[in-house]
Amino acid sequence: MTAYHAGYFEVPRATTLADVADDLDISRNAASARLRRGHRNLLASTLVHDEGSGS
Repeated sequence: MTAYHAGYFEVPRATTLADVADDLDISRNAASARLRRGHRNLLASTLVHDEGSGS
């Protein structure tokens, strides 16, 4: 939510990943990993269906 509210997902971006990381008081690498994990979880919960179903 911090990245979203800071404008990280806007085009063009309103902030950098380093700025988001600073806001969260974590490293840039940790912020990147959290965003990737968040994207993966969002995709898994909204778009990916049971892979065994064949669809």
